Amino acid sequence: MDQSLIVGSIVLYAAILFALAWRADRHVGGQHRNYDTIVYGLSIAVYCTSWTFYGAVGTAQMRGWEYLPIYLGPFIIFSIGRPILWRMLEMGKASNTTSIADFISTHYGKSRRLAALVT
Repeated sequence: MDQSLIVGSIVLYAAILFALAWRADRHVGGQHRNYDTIVYGLSIAVYCTSWTFYGAVGTAQMRGWEYLPIYLGPFIIFSIGRPILWRMLEMGKASNTTSIADFISTHYGKSRRLAALVT
C-alpha cells in the first residue's frame, strides 16, 4: 500500500474525530443531549477498538484465555459498577476535570507532580 495513502487516511481520520469532538464540546449544556450520546459512543468505540487490536489479539495469540480481563473490566464497570461510574462523572464535572490525572490531582490538593505521575 502506498505510504502517502496511509498517512493521508490517518490525518483525515484524526481530523474527523477532532471535528466531532470540537462540535460536541461546543454543544455541551443539556439542550443538545444527542451529542453526549455520540461522544460517549465514539469514546467506547475507540476504547474497544484499540484494546481489541492491541490487547486481545496479541494476548490471545500468545497466552490463550488470558485476554478475558480485557473484556471483563468494561463489562463489570458498565453493568455492575454503573453507580460508581456515575458518581465519578458527577465529581469530575463538579471539579471541572477533563482527565483521570486531573481528577486524581484535584482530589489530592491539585498536585502537579501527582498529575504527571498519573499521566
